[in-house]
Amino acid sequence: MIVTGTLVGMMKSAEFGGRVKQLEAVLSMIQDIATQIRYRALPLTDLIRQMSVQKDLECLPFLKQCAKNCEEGMAFPDAWEQSVGKQGKKSYLKEKDLSILYAFGSGLGTTDVEGQLANCHLHGKLVEESLKQARADRDGMGRLYSTLGILAGIGAAIVFA
Repeated sequence: MIVTGTLVGMMKSAEFGGRVKQLEAVLSMIQDIATQIRYRALPLTDLIRQMSVQKDLECLPFLKQCAKNCEEGMAFPDAWEQSVGKQGKKSYLKEKDLSILYAFGSGLGTTDVEGQLANCHLHGKLVEESLKQARADRDGMGRLYSTLGILAGIGAAIVFA
């Protein structure tokens, strides 16, 4: 009982850490996209394909799905929206985080270089705000769930003993 309660608490706590990790990867992705747009001017499909195989972004499965959708001939905005919708629901990201990703992707490839960089800058700031809140949640609520899991396990063991 104690072990089960502890494991449940740790799993719930891990969700907070998973969200932080994914938001850090999203921020890194946005910054990398901005750099690539500024210096390499790659087509979006090539850029997403490159990012989908980067080790530090592997916790973002929507990148691989988007690259696959683009390779199958789907237009980038549709590929992005479909992959974020499909893969994002399976992630630790909240609906607010996914809406930032939707908006970011819908702005990619629609303006000149300066517009693209402004899109990256804006959405990077939004992700930073979400990341700050996610870290606070992880540090506060993560510990709370771990402790509650242990206490619930001990309580259940006492009741059933």
